[in-house]
Amino acid sequence: MVGLFVKIFLLEVFTVPTDSMLPTIPVGKKVTVIKFFTTLEKNNIIAFEKDSENFVKRIKGLPHDTVGFQNNRRWTMDTGLTDNFSNSVSQLSTVYYIIPQKNDEVRLTNENMSFYQKIIERNENTFITQLGDKIFINGLETNNYTFKQNYYFVQGDNTASSIDSRDFGLIAKKQIFGKVLNIN
Repeated sequence: MVGLFVKIFLLEVFTVPTDSMLPTIPVGKKVTVIKFFTTLEKNNIIAFEKDSENFVKRIKGLPHDTVGFQNNRRWTMDTGLTDNFSNSVSQLSTVYYIIPQKNDEVRLTNENMSFYQKIIERNENTFITQLGDKIFINGLETNNYTFKQNYYFVQGDNTASSIDSRDFGLIAKKQIFGKVLNIN
């Protein structure tokens, strides 16, 4: 009975089936996940569910970090975007996005629409359409959206073979069900 309580509410053991977390977690290794946690920090290894599948990845970007994408590479910066910084983006052929935090309001534009639309529709139960330069959220015309939860950029340590936020986008706090406590 105590073991069932621990598994359901406090701890769970998972086997990592892929090489996406090498060298930190070898293929087939078991990890113990603590389900009750209060904070998430950069470099925490977490367990989360996406599309009915469990994943173990490292947090690389927190809410309010800036994520830049260039040729499938990712990096984060702790400072927000400024107008001058935005103007230099096209020269670098890099696209930058702010990772949303709960209650952050984002101005939706043609440039950032596809990035934020995936997050909003998948995790916020909100429908967005775009007709020309007009954006409609749940049928109402607007250019702004206020996020309902925190988001994170996650990545495997073995970046060459990891399917992670570079592929499926940011994950919502509600998808995270634990932090890796130890590797067995």
